[in-house]
Formats: sequence, structure tokens, C-alpha cells
Amino acid sequence: MIYLEEEKVLASFLIIPYPIKNQEQIKLAGYISGAMTHPDYRGIGIMSKILEYSFVFMQEKGYEYSFLIPQEEWLFDYYARFGYERAFPSSYIESPFVETKPQQSNILRDKTIRIYNNLTEIDLSDFFITYSRFLTQNNPVILKTKEQLSTILEDLFDEKGNLFTNDWGVAFCLKERSRVLIKEFFYFDQEIKHSFLSVISDYFQTKQLLVRTYYSSPSTICQGMIKSLTEYTNIPTDIYMSMMLD
Repeated sequence: MIYLEEEKVLASFLIIPYPIKNQEQIKLAGYISGAMTHPDYRGIGIMSKILEYSFVFMQEKGYEYSFLIPQEEWLFDYYARFGYERAFPSSYIESPFVETKPQQSNILRDKTIRIYNNLTEIDLSDFFITYSRFLTQNNPVILKTKEQLSTILEDLFDEKGNLFTNDWGVAFCLKERSRVLIKEFFYFDQEIKHSFLSVISDYFQTKQLLVRTYYSSPSTICQGMIKSLTEYTNIPTDIYMSMMLD
């Protein structure tokens, strides 16, 4: 979306399509990204005009939701004027570290956890199947294409992060000083969880592991906002968003 005046761009943003799975239904949503207004033309309603126009555009294209991630706290109030509601809860909790017992290691000997720090090392098609299988267990959830997952991994590796994965679990990790942020973590059962935590701890030489959670609690912060584009669609604010917008 571009606002032009005498062939000069005064404001713009992107609309990136994402499907949202809610129960058994999949709805199309438009993510508003990179909204900006020329400094000389702020405060005169230009962004309001193209936002309102975008709602009509998305409705005509079959979108049922629009969502965004405000970059500053005051923008939550600004976007609320257009019908957006706070959504996408997220917080980090410290994971109690559990040493993997020898008998568990024997059980898991054929479930080797692979560690990656470069996209070229990954069979993206194979990993996309594994990741999607875990992701769709959440509900409601924003789904992703293989290309969008590739972008997430590129960003993770650019930040010197690591991917830990096998067929029974997935963990996106980033070392931050003396602690490790597990930015997204899926596992088949508690045994797999403990095995991953042990491998991650050994790899980074720390037991301070913080796991990101995406569900509402007193400590969660709403990362973004969502708006229904039809009067018949309920707004699912407790949506699992994962790493897509970090």
C-alpha cells in the first residue's frame, strides 16, 4: 500500500498473507508490516487513510483478519482506534533443569538431536514437515509456508542462534550473555523435553535456560494486535504466533 501525492511517496506498508488456524477452520489474515510515513507529512491523517483503504482491499481479497506488531507502546492506542485488539501473548519462563538419566540416554540413542547454525546444512523440505506437525498442534495458531520458515531460520542464524531438532522435538535457541533463550520449543513428551534441555545446556555450557511461552498468564505481554475484517468473525486474541515476527 502506497500513498502518492504528485508522484511522491508519503506513506506505505506491506500486507503479507498468513493463514490462521482456529479449531478446524483456516482463515486468511493480512499482516501489516513496515508501516511508515514521511517525517514531513506525519500527524495529518495519511496513515489513517491507507489503513482504512487496506481494510476494504483485504475484504475484497477474502481476508478475514488483519494483524500487526506495534513497535512502540503508544502505537497500541493508535491502532485500537481502527478496531485492533491486543493479541499474541508471550513471556519467558525459567525452565527447571533436569539431568538426563543414563537409562533415558540409552532409550534416546536412536533419536540423535541435530544442531544447526547455517541454513545450507538443513533439508528444509524435511524440516518443514516436522515443524508444521508440531506447530499445528497449537490452536489458534498462525501457520507458515516453507519460504516463511526459511526466513525465520535465516534471521535466527544471523543472530548467531542455533536450531536443535530431530523427529521428536524442535528448539530454536539464542545465547544471551550467561543464559539461553529457547525462543520456540516443541517436544513429543517429557523424556524428549529433558533430553533436549540436557543437550542445549551442554552445548552452551549453562543451566540458565529460559523458555518462551505463548499463552496468557499474569506475566505475559501482548506482542501485537488483531482486527476482524468481517462482522461475523470472532477475534481470537490468544493466538500462538511463534517466532515469525521477532
